[in-house]
Amino acid sequence: MKSAKRDTRIEIQRASVSLDALGGETKTWATVARPWAALHYGRGQERRQAAAEQGQQAVTMNILASPLTRTITITDRAVVGGEVWDIVGVAPIGRRDIDLAAVRAP
Repeated sequence: MKSAKRDTRIEIQRASVSLDALGGETKTWATVARPWAALHYGRGQERRQAAAEQGQQAVTMNILASPLTRTITITDRAVVGGEVWDIVGVAPIGRRDIDLAAVRAP
């Protein structure tokens, strides 16, 4: 995918798990990066088909690669305009870009 204008600020959040007073696990999300991204909704035939079958919207977020953004994994999530997206794929594009495939969280 060719790089486009990165005009949307996104937040990459990472979870940390702690135990509550009753011994249950509590997941807390903290922002680890705030890169600029180019958003491409519904890219790729496979993602469009999966989205149609599961009722999920798909997006690809193209960001600049950096030592921090290279640590992003599918256990992280992205927040775009107050909406939460589960990261389902991370694809380095050469040395300069990273594509994050994500679906809107339920």
